[in-house]
Amino acid sequence: MSSRPAADAGALLIGRALAMVAEAGMMLLVVRLLGKADVGVLAGMLVVCQTIAIVATAGVPASLLMMLPGEMIAVRFASARAHLRLLHRLGLLSGIVLAIYGIALGPSQGSMWLWLAPFPLFDLPMRALPNLLVIEGRAGAGARLAVIKSVVASAATLVPVAAHAPLWVVAASASAGAALVWVAVPVAMASLYRDVEPTTATVSERVLLWRSLPLGITDIAGAIAQRFDRLLVLAYFSPEVFAEYQVGAWQIPFVVNIPYVVGTACAAPMRELFASERGAEAVALWRASIHQVALVVVPISVVFLVAAEAVVELLFTAAYLGAVPVFICYTLLTMMRVAAFGVVLVAARRPRDLLVAASLGLLVSVVLAVVAVFWLGPIGPAVAAVVAYVPAAAFYCRRIADAAGIAVRRTFPIRTYLRICACAAVPGLLAGWTITQFTFTVAAELAVVASIVLVGFATLSTAVGDLGAVQWQYLSTWFRLSPITRR
Repeated sequence: MSSRPAADAGALLIGRALAMVAEAGMMLLVVRLLGKADVGVLAGMLVVCQTIAIVATAGVPASLLMMLPGEMIAVRFASARAHLRLLHRLGLLSGIVLAIYGIALGPSQGSMWLWLAPFPLFDLPMRALPNLLVIEGRAGAGARLAVIKSVVASAATLVPVAAHAPLWVVAASASAGAALVWVAVPVAMASLYRDVEPTTATVSERVLLWRSLPLGITDIAGAIAQRFDRLLVLAYFSPEVFAEYQVGAWQIPFVVNIPYVVGTACAAPMRELFASERGAEAVALWRASIHQVALVVVPISVVFLVAAEAVVELLFTAAYLGAVPVFICYTLLTMMRVAAFGVVLVAARRPRDLLVAASLGLLVSVVLAVVAVFWLGPIGPAVAAVVAYVPAAAFYCRRIADAAGIAVRRTFPIRTYLRICACAAVPGLLAGWTITQFTFTVAAELAVVASIVLVGFATLSTAVGDLGAVQWQYLSTWFRLSPITRR
């Protein structure tokens, strides 16, 4: 990766890592403060809200990355304002839908949704701000904003939960927290475009929504595909079962977001390469980013796979050990997700291909999850999510190859990925044997597994040439938090 995308990726990743630490801390405390039934209800509310937010944004935040890079600053300013106006209106519409749903449920069950209705009005515009900051060369600010947003959201949930307040108070607090963080939107716009006069030649919000629609449908398909298993368990099983499933579906903080953060940072240079008919070079940049991502994601995932029982007991208490099988499935999925496929198709201006690929992924996910839930019970959807990823990734690679005019084998670096997996698997097997031969506390077991796997992986991957001086230097900047503190 070139220095600019790498620096942006590092800033965004560190910000997201710190943000996810705050989110993870909230979940760890919630399972200790509430019973399983209340955890299930609260988790269900969060899953529904996240899904509604992604559906309502209709691809508008992602369209910024496709439309703004390379434009004059006056055009970027006008377009950014139009995007934000549209997101505010979509947020208002989403809030009205939540309010109607709350009224339909009645006073006893609907109050939580009524108090949550203002949340999307403030949350949806905030979803466009990180992309806008990346486009304007302010990735560090975007990273700090992600941390602030997560800390405020976590506090808004934890304070009423710790006070044993009813769930409608938790919902009201979440809306208030979103309103507080929303203040960053006008502040950022004033900072980014100070003394800039926007051009009058801007598209209408209707045209903007129409242009964003392919990406919006793609986001909707992707959001449903990623959350359908949870929605299915929420619909078919008790709140207690869903609480266990949600705990199992907890993913390693920051690791799960690495490919998407790196992909976002590479979007602008890839778009410029595709625009100059250098698609092969754009894919080469993407392949290089996958190599870097896998060097982080794979060994950490192996640590959590080997020490799955210890992790669940340490983080969520022994009461949630039933979540271990789901946790293993989701950790495998994290280990497989080392590439942001959609970013390449966005950079290539192939929204139709992106839509087809995302729709296929959704179809496969839904069919497999429905079959698996009746065949395997609550763990079925998690197994289906792992299986469904393989054909979806293969189809994305086919479309990327067509967009770049290259062979499919030159898209995803499968040999490099398998070699990295092998370098992690060898010490992983040794760590697994060690914890079966000796008795450790759960914390010590996790520490032993992490030490064996990470040291062994670093040694083997350095020996085979995957982890060289450049990678070590780049990783050291992350450990020092340089990308977020210097920008």
